[in-house]
Amino acid sequence: LCGGRVTVSIDVLNPTPHVLLMGGGHCAVAFAKVADQLGWRTSVQDSREAYADAAQHPAATERHVTSVEAFLEKEDASTLARFTDILLLGHDHAEDRSRLHGLLEHLHSAGLVPGQGGAPRIGCIGSRAKWTSFRDGCLEAGLPEGVVEAVVCPIGLNIGAETPEEIAVAVAASIMAAEAGLAPGEPTWRDAL
Repeated sequence: LCGGRVTVSIDVLNPTPHVLLMGGGHCAVAFAKVADQLGWRTSVQDSREAYADAAQHPAATERHVTSVEAFLEKEDASTLARFTDILLLGHDHAEDRSRLHGLLEHLHSAGLVPGQGGAPRIGCIGSRAKWTSFRDGCLEAGLPEGVVEAVVCPIGLNIGAETPEEIAVAVAASIMAAEAGLAPGEPTWRDAL
């Protein structure tokens, strides 16, 4: 095109979040509904068939009805990278502890930290006592503090959420902020006035 002109148009399409719900109960169902409305993808893993089936999670991209150990045996850091976020929402503390430990082991063995370098963000629903127990167990197992501390617990923005639906909105909002690279509570244009 010697002496001519070329117009190039570029459309940047950012991939939508793909969230793995580890535990398919009430909070997972509520979150999946919010995610579906946002055009996000969800997948579910639960050891109980009734909590990971098409009736409970009709829009799920993947449904894994397996033990935690069987699920983690088939995964590694590179396969887990298909998820932007992994939420531990289980009904059983022992299962969530196994999930957390196994996920962190996979990431750590690949030199990754949750939420960095293409690794999924990992969040855990729970109380201070639950998190302290999980954190201490991971550290005692030899996982580095930096890897463990990168896990978000409690999950979701601090908006006083109590019901599964409120928790779903709070968690979705925190994922939206993370995807946008924003910290909730940052000043807006109005704060600059």
